[in-house]
Amino acid sequence: MLHVKIIDSSIEKIEISKAEHFLKSEKFGAVIYFVGVVRDNNENKKVNGITYDAKDTMVIKSFEEIYNETEQKLGIKNKAVFIEHVKGHLKHKEKITYMEKGTLWKWR
Repeated sequence: MLHVKIIDSSIEKIEISKAEHFLKSEKFGAVIYFVGVVRDNNENKKVNGITYDAKDTMVIKSFEEIYNETEQKLGIKNKAVFIEHVKGHLKHKEKITYMEKGTLWKWR
């Protein structure tokens, strides 16, 4: 299962609850979260915000390729991945990206 979406920051914000709902399953024994945010400093210079621009279809295709490679190259099966990334202008501390992965965990 894969969910990939580019969020236009002028229309909506990333909502972590959507990812939690997507991966709500008792079959997953491990869930990994990553949240990217706009930091306040870059190379000792104050950051007030950042602007991301992207061609949605190309970004989505890249995320899909990475998802498929995890099975082909790493042998990771039975996974669910939720990725949302923002485009547009974001202020300090706003969420840039949210990724969550659920997988079956097998003891060997």
